[in-house]
Amino acid sequence: MKYIEFDESRPMDLVLLGRVAIDFNPAYNDQVKEEFKPLKKVHMFEKFVGGSPANIAVGVTKHGLKAGFIGKVSDDQFGEYVVDYFDERGIDTSQITKCTNGEKLGLTFTEMLSPKESSILMYRNRIADLQLHVDDIHEDYIKNAKAILISGTALAESPSREAAIKAVMLAKKVNTKIIFDIDYREYNWKNADEISIYYSIVAKEADIIMGSREEFDLTEKLIKEGMADEESAAYWQAKNAKIVVIKHGMKGSTAYTVDGQKFSIKPFPVQARKGFGGGDGYGSGFLYGLYQGWAIIDCLEFGSAEASMMVRANNCSDALPGPDEVRAFIKEEKEQYQRQKKEKELSDREAAITRKELMAEAKNTLASDGLPQELAEVLNYTDADSCKKSMEKVKTVFQKAVETAVEEKLKGGKPPKKAPETDPQKTQEQQVYNLMMGKF
Repeated sequence: MKYIEFDESRPMDLVLLGRVAIDFNPAYNDQVKEEFKPLKKVHMFEKFVGGSPANIAVGVTKHGLKAGFIGKVSDDQFGEYVVDYFDERGIDTSQITKCTNGEKLGLTFTEMLSPKESSILMYRNRIADLQLHVDDIHEDYIKNAKAILISGTALAESPSREAAIKAVMLAKKVNTKIIFDIDYREYNWKNADEISIYYSIVAKEADIIMGSREEFDLTEKLIKEGMADEESAAYWQAKNAKIVVIKHGMKGSTAYTVDGQKFSIKPFPVQARKGFGGGDGYGSGFLYGLYQGWAIIDCLEFGSAEASMMVRANNCSDALPGPDEVRAFIKEEKEQYQRQKKEKELSDREAAITRKELMAEAKNTLASDGLPQELAEVLNYTDADSCKKSMEKVKTVFQKAVETAVEEKLKGGKPPKKAPETDPQKTQEQQVYNLMMGKF
C-alpha cells in the first residue's frame, strides 16, 4: 500500500527548513588520525557542513532527489562555505538568505571518546539559523515541492518558529506534504512546556512524523504523558499523520502506518566512530524509499543501513552514501550474517555430536566404576580433556557426599540441606549431591 501520494508534476522533490551549521570533528584521514580522546586534547579538526536538515538535504540529493533549502546563514565566509557546498551538490539555495545583524552560524565541536561515547560542544549565541523570518517564506516555492521537511529545532525561538509555522500553513494550503523531523536539541529552548506547545502544533499537521521515543515524550508532555509507542502513533494518526516512525536507538525502530500496521527493523551492527549522525542517514534513506514507492519495511531497511554507515563515518555530510553504496552495504551485511549463522549452526552441531559421544563414553566409565550413570549429566563436555577432568572431580565429590550421608544416617540425623550456589564448581557439587540423594 502506498501511504503517501506525492504530486509528481512538481519539479522539487523535497524542501527542507531549519538549521545549518559548521561541524568541527577530530581529524581522521590518511594524513592525521586523532584517536579517541577528550576534546581538550584534540589538536587537529576537520570542517564539515552540519545540522540535521542540512545533512538530510545532502543525503537525499546524493540519492538523486531534487532538494531545496530554506534557511539563514551568517554574512561571512562560513555562510559562503555552506551556500557553495550546497550549490556544488545541486541543492537549490535560492531561499537561503544572509543575516543582517551580525548573527553567526552555529559551530559544533565533537568529542569522540570511544565507539560508544561521544558528545558535542555547541556555540549558538546569536545564532543565524533561528533568524529565519516569516518574510523569508514564500508560497510559490513551497507549492513547487512535493513535500517540505520541518526540523523541530527551527521551533526553538522566534522569529524562526513563526516562519516554520507559516511554512506549515502554506504547505497545507497548497497540498504540499509535510514531514516533521522532531530533531530535538536542548539548546535555545527555555522550558519543556514550550517544546510540547510548538512541536505539537506542527505534529498535528504532519503527514509523516519521525523521532525518538524521548522526542515523542517531549512533544506529548501537555497532551498525555507516558504514552506507549502504539498509543502515540494512534494519537497522531487521528490528527493527520499517515506514517509515524518511532526510533529506539540500538533497539531498532518501528514505522506505524495509518491502516493499523507496524513494521520494525533492527540496526545493522557496525564498529562505530561516533554516536551521532545516524539519524540524518536514516532520514535520507527512509525518505528516498518512500519517494521510490517502496514497501515500508524496505524503506526502514534502507534508512537503518544508511544510519549504520554514518555512525562509523567521521562526519555527518561528506560521508553520506549514494543508493548503490547503501545497497552494497546491505548485501555485504546480509551475506556476513548468513556466513556467521552457518558457522554457528555447524559449531552447534559439532558440539552436540561431541557431547553425545563423550557422554556415552562417560556413562560406560561410570558404570564400570560402579557409580550412577546419572552423574554423566553434570560433566563438562566442551572437549575430551574437560570431560576427563570433570569426571575425576565428580567421582571425588560423589564419594565425599556418600561418606557424609552415611555419617549423618549413623547419627540418626537428616542429610543437611544445601543452599543454592552461584559458584560453578560448588554448583556442580550441589548437582552431584542431588543426584546422590535421588533428585535426578
